[in-house]
Amino acid sequence: MPGVTQVIDWMRVPPVPWPAPLLAAVALVFLVVGWRWPHPGTIAHEMGHAVLAWVTGRQVCGITVHSDTSGVTTSRGRPRGPGMLLVVLAGYPAPLLVAAGLTWLWQAGWGGAGVALIGVLLAAAFLLIRSWFGGAVLTAGLAVVAATVWSGLAALRAVACLAVAAWLIGAGVRGVTGAWRVRRSPRPTGSDAEQARTLSHLPQVLWLALFTAVAVAAAGWFGYATTTTLMTGRPTVPVSPDRSVPAGPRNRSAIHTQGHCRLNATFDVIDLPADYGPRRAAPAVPSTADRRGT
Repeated sequence: MPGVTQVIDWMRVPPVPWPAPLLAAVALVFLVVGWRWPHPGTIAHEMGHAVLAWVTGRQVCGITVHSDTSGVTTSRGRPRGPGMLLVVLAGYPAPLLVAAGLTWLWQAGWGGAGVALIGVLLAAAFLLIRSWFGGAVLTAGLAVVAATVWSGLAALRAVACLAVAAWLIGAGVRGVTGAWRVRRSPRPTGSDAEQARTLSHLPQVLWLALFTAVAVAAAGWFGYATTTTLMTGRPTVPVSPDRSVPAGPRNRSAIHTQGHCRLNATFDVIDLPADYGPRRAAPAVPSTADRRGT
């Protein structure tokens, strides 16, 4: 099917379209950006709560994200039980798991698929957002994804996938470190780990250790994948040279978080206080008349 083939070709891009030192600098810059401005991580955090709420049969009412990196996810359903525990625990791992997935897609030569995944997640969050600031952040993100697709540049898709993965790693690690700081507060904070302790009757430090393990694993995978891929310069999934998408008009197809969960009889609110150049034409084969002429 030509249409399916074109989509697959668009999604498959070499992971190292630029010099390796330049891509390494991009990754480092966006790691710092993610730590300094973790708002995309906050959105991923809240979407983690929302997705698990939906999976466990709860009714998701919406999410909000504020400029101070705080956020809220509101869902309707039972205020206790295993489902509610999973919803509470889903926040901090969410940006880290998304980052790990994007890292795998990038290093495997599927950076275009990573851009598509980013667009789908942003669109889903846009449907649930209930705050002006969060809407502005999501609008900007969707505009960047649209520009990346419209450009038709395979290199840009690969770099965008790597950059977003690095951003979410920085934001996710900052979120987990923030959760540890909240634990030292002398007053109840209603953090995700605290709510997990209330729901499970297990120590809060156990859930913080779980968040930390996810953060270490995701950051370790990101570091390993980027280092090995940039050193070899090759994707683990081969990309056929004659299926690269050249640039041109015909081919433009292409936290510091302090979360807490307020439990009510009817509503449960989870707060977060995160080319290729053109194809070469095949050489012309001389006709029989031409051969005779020579």
